Amino acid sequence: MSPSGCETTPIVSVVCTLTLGQLAPDFKSLEEQIIEAVQASAREFYAQAVAAFLERWLQERRAEFKAERWRWIDQITPFGALRLPVRVVRRRGTVHALVTTLDRPTPPAPRPAARSAPGRGCN
Repeated sequence: MSPSGCETTPIVSVVCTLTLGQLAPDFKSLEEQIIEAVQASAREFYAQAVAAFLERWLQERRAEFKAERWRWIDQITPFGALRLPVRVVRRRGTVHALVTTLDRPTPPAPRPAARSAPGRGCN
């Protein structure tokens, strides 16, 4: 909780710029410059969003996990290979990267037993 009593939601934001001095002499080169700038911004945005997600995930589970430090990992992402910030956490005395905890699938929640309608039970 923030001091005002309201939850704060992290905002992830990046800026993508291309200055007029960098503009290419032809349209194809311009497209390549635009794509390069957008991809660089997307990689930065991805890394910031992952860090914000990990922080929020950890805050929601602070009774179970204790943050130790940050470290960097090289990860293949939809935007290519990126160096991402990752929290190293302690859980029940064991220290590991938070990403390894997130990579493990959580067991599905138990589903309630199906009830048959009155008069339609199995005999």
